[in-house]
Amino acid sequence: MGSLLGRSSNNNGNQSSGCTCHVAIASGAGVSAATAADDPAGRGTVGVGRPRHCRDRCGNISVPYPFGIDYGGGCHHHGPGFFLGCNDTYNPPRLHIHGIPNQIEALSLDAGEARVYYKATHECYDARGELDAGNATEGTVSFGTDDPWRFSADKNRLASFGCPNLGYWASAEAYYISGCMSVCQPKEDSIFSSSGSGPCTGVDCCQSTSCHYVFLAEAEWLNTNYREYLRRVDDFTVPLVLDWAIRNAANCSAAKSNTTDYACRSTNSRCVDSTNGPGYQCECEVGFEGNPFLDHGCGGVSVGVFLFVSMCFWLYLGLQKRKLIQTKQKFFEQNGGVLLQQQMRISEEELKKATDNFAIDRILGRGGHGIVYKGVLEDKATVVAIKKSKVMEAAQTKEFAKEMLILSQINHRNIVKLLGCCLEVEVPMLVYEFVSNGTLYHYIHYYKDLNTNNITFDTRLRIAAESAEALAYMHSSASPPILHGDVKTANRSSMAMSTTSSQPRFRTLERQSWRQPMR
Repeated sequence: MGSLLGRSSNNNGNQSSGCTCHVAIASGAGVSAATAADDPAGRGTVGVGRPRHCRDRCGNISVPYPFGIDYGGGCHHHGPGFFLGCNDTYNPPRLHIHGIPNQIEALSLDAGEARVYYKATHECYDARGELDAGNATEGTVSFGTDDPWRFSADKNRLASFGCPNLGYWASAEAYYISGCMSVCQPKEDSIFSSSGSGPCTGVDCCQSTSCHYVFLAEAEWLNTNYREYLRRVDDFTVPLVLDWAIRNAANCSAAKSNTTDYACRSTNSRCVDSTNGPGYQCECEVGFEGNPFLDHGCGGVSVGVFLFVSMCFWLYLGLQKRKLIQTKQKFFEQNGGVLLQQQMRISEEELKKATDNFAIDRILGRGGHGIVYKGVLEDKATVVAIKKSKVMEAAQTKEFAKEMLILSQINHRNIVKLLGCCLEVEVPMLVYEFVSNGTLYHYIHYYKDLNTNNITFDTRLRIAAESAEALAYMHSSASPPILHGDVKTANRSSMAMSTTSSQPRFRTLERQSWRQPMR
């Protein structure tokens, strides 16, 4: 039904410089070849389960049903070509197609493929251009129309090595012809080398070779190994990819009409039309795995496997999350985050120590939203004012972190600076720098108690101007604007006086005292 032929010739009228060779490989790409390798096996039972006595391995190669290496007895499908040979004289044993000695290196049930080795066809010539009959090999692989095997048109390529050489592909009936050719003919303006001793790129020169090869080989192998074989003068084997299918019906529709010979036996299997010649393949339905050619051969993916895969997946996610956290922590520490965190975050225990457990004698003042305590931090040098607020609503709590970030960015000489906060309690506590001269009201009206002179008009005017400047900063320059809604000269929570410079100092408040700006 099909053949691969090679021809090498150089008919330039000069017999001494010309050579002729004939090589042949009986085969077919997507068609069947000329000679049938009939299966001598008897008619076994189709897909009812392989008996226990049937071997399922030959050396290192697994032999799944419908193939088998034990003759008859239900060990293989009853169609021709499914009984394979296992040559035990090799170590390890070699699997091969029955009647054809070519070694099967791999046999796939899922892909419907096999990888076999066979000798490349070659002929060699002496220095006079005459055929060396002792150095010639004809590699032939033949299949019948009923055999499951077909040469893969997608994964094989026709190769023709040597010059001059012609390799072509044709069916036995000559329905179509294709191939490749190389021609080497000396010219006056070119360099002709028959020895191949010098480099030749193929431009203005060519090199003739003493041996010519024609073979069909696996494309992937050919792409990576062909250079090693360009100068070979001996026999070598090449890999070839074969497609296989059940050939007792033209397609799935025809196969299903004959339930006796229908090969897809498993309940959870389905039929797929062959993509290389007539016939069909069987495969398990989605969610099932196994052998679709056997009764109950396609089983569901086990719960244990599913749980194992799920556990591995979640473990992987956990490790990735942990790795991400560690990476973030590394950059956080590298960029000084720990120092900033220590500066802004103050523990409840530290504030208790600073205020003698919020003792009454440490109270600086009371307001509508909480109590202000005086405290000394552990460094014994930093005196602070601690605002302990009353219960905060849930909606306000959600905005607290955002507001603290805004307040910590405020930097004005007439606004008390926020030093940090305590987040370990139900209602966060704020820690401000301590302003030692009491409230503005007390400073104006009870200046004698503070051992200060009478406040001059210029001082009063400066206090008013600086107070207005601080309010203007909060109302207009801060982003977003902070509208102080509780400005009172008598409230320490809002206005205080600095002893060192008689400056009015505003304290920014938490959200209860903020007002939204008018639009």
